[in-house]
Amino acid sequence: LSAKNGVIMVNRKVDKSKSSSIEKGKYALANGTSLMICPEGVWNKKPNGGMLDFWSGFYRIAQKEDGTFYPIIPIVHYISNTHKPGKENPIHTIVDDPIILDGMSQKEGVEYVRTRMLSWYWKLIEKYGKTTRKELLDGYDSSTEAWEDELKERVKTADKYDLEIGRAS
Repeated sequence: LSAKNGVIMVNRKVDKSKSSSIEKGKYALANGTSLMICPEGVWNKKPNGGMLDFWSGFYRIAQKEDGTFYPIIPIVHYISNTHKPGKENPIHTIVDDPIILDGMSQKEGVEYVRTRMLSWYWKLIEKYGKTTRKELLDGYDSSTEAWEDELKERVKTADKYDLEIGRAS
């Protein structure tokens, strides 16, 4: 039922599930269904990383039989404080122009989309961010120590968090 509505479930721990999701995604696109793919993985765990490396499945799904590509439309969300949801802390969203990856290798295409999304993300932080680096590091000896505490808080908000699949490969 979910596949008929453009939802393709993937168990990132199971190779067969990961590989079959590519064909399912290609089938959905070929039949006129739009897909929303979140290629980043789970949560960034580097204090200055911005975003994780991207999984490459979106590139392979977007590539048609003839080597051309379906357009990819990057969407970036930013919320200034993930611990304070509500009217005073809205989610800001950028819907970028479509990207056509024709002529780009998988490595080039994946990095191009990631860099474009990361650029929008930083612009959102600059415009809507409400905290200074000095405030974030108050009481900590390093940015790594502050970030480790932040990650502990984020993990507490998840019903289930799997540390083994936190990094894209």
